[in-house]
Amino acid sequence: MSAVDETREAELRDFAESAVGHVLHKRRIHSISCRLEGRDATLEVGDTDAFEGQTIAAIFQAGRTGFTVLLEPTTGPGTSRTVDIPHNHVYDSTDFDR
Repeated sequence: MSAVDETREAELRDFAESAVGHVLHKRRIHSISCRLEGRDATLEVGDTDAFEGQTIAAIFQAGRTGFTVLLEPTTGPGTSRTVDIPHNHVYDSTDFDR
């Protein structure tokens, strides 16, 4: 991972941690298969989420409680936000390092 990537990842993690109010794992997650808003979904970093049309900027493991997905506006101004997905709604996860 380049220094630029590491800096960007640290910025995303800091934003997500301040939004959720606790420290997130350092694990680098590429995608998760989960149940979201009553439907099965696969969320992958860099893709546009099918529910709100925002870019999936990062996925973090939030301890044993589940995962935190950081969404950023795809175009134009907007607000980044997090979506918490409980552990029991996640079927599978894939790390970047595999």
